[in-house]
Amino acid sequence: MSCDIRICSANAKFGLPEINIGMIPGWGGTLRLARLIGESRAKNMLLRGKMITAEQAMDYGLIAEVYEDVDTMREKAEELARELAAKAPITMKMDKHLMYDAAGKQPTEIAQRDANTLGFLFTTHDAIEGLTAFLEKRQPNYEGR
Repeated sequence: MSCDIRICSANAKFGLPEINIGMIPGWGGTLRLARLIGESRAKNMLLRGKMITAEQAMDYGLIAEVYEDVDTMREKAEELARELAAKAPITMKMDKHLMYDAAGKQPTEIAQRDANTLGFLFTTHDAIEGLTAFLEKRQPNYEGR
């Protein structure tokens, strides 16, 4: 649940069955699950120790992609890792931060925060590289600075 993009094979099962042994999920598992799939579905899984299938996990929004078998999933995971590694790391970090930081904020606060972040990003080498690459119709080479 802590992964940014979750994928699985079709035979995967998901659950937080800790209640079956008198425990709770660690590391914020209850909150993470509720944020990902909604309170009602999370309670159904948590309070019953209920496992769900890959298909249900996809339907719930817990998983982004389901692949036919483990080998295909591993290939796709490697492709995804290469794709993400080619992106601007500072921007990726900021995107993730902005998503997590939005909870409870007013739309005007979010707009101001986003404008400030965009202003900062325009000062980075990666933004200059990204814009230059776009204009030159080539792939950018980000360096994380």
